[in-house]
Amino acid sequence: MEFKNTDVGSILRIRRNLTIPEVGSQSAECCGRIYEKAEEIGACVVGPWHFISHGLPKDIETSFTVDFCLPVSGIKKYQVVMT
Repeated sequence: MEFKNTDVGSILRIRRNLTIPEVGSQSAECCGRIYEKAEEIGACVVGPWHFISHGLPKDIETSFTVDFCLPVSGIKKYQVVMT
């Protein structure tokens, strides 16, 4: 595993509590919603996706938190644009 530091700036993010088997389908849904929201509010995509897992379990039954994040520009810092 390689760790990298990035200067992300503003992001559009959806946070979900998921199990490992749910990640694929939720990724497709959440990423699609984020792209739609970026277009709706006129945000410009400025970097690659960031998928952040919190408390990744060692089994497939335990849920954990996943952040689906897309770096953007053109929105105010801390502006809540989606839930």
